[in-house]
Amino acid sequence: MRERALGTSRTLTTQFAYNGDGARTSKTVDGTTTDYVVDLAATLPVVISDTDAIYLYGLDIIAEQLAQSDRYYLRARRAGERAAPFDWAQGRACGQHRPDSGDLRLRSLRRAAGG
Repeated sequence: MRERALGTSRTLTTQFAYNGDGARTSKTVDGTTTDYVVDLAATLPVVISDTDAIYLYGLDIIAEQLAQSDRYYLRARRAGERAAPFDWAQGRACGQHRPDSGDLRLRSLRRAAGG
């Protein structure tokens, strides 16, 4: 008799809390809460959404996600710096990418999970 593992499916419950200014103050995933410290004296990141893309700004544009696309864009801080593709759904970096030819334009990055 041969044994084999059977896959299971699991649903994660995720909740976010925001302060009165719209800054995220905590994230709870399946009962585990991560609190965020918000420096009110600093420039807060801003997410701007339109029909074509979603933009994330800090002191300058940080990232862009095109609508209906699995492509993500990150802005390199310095020529030759390695930028990591960012999986916004998971809230974490998902690989590495080396900016080409040192220009500082937004670069197309594919999600690591999607190839």
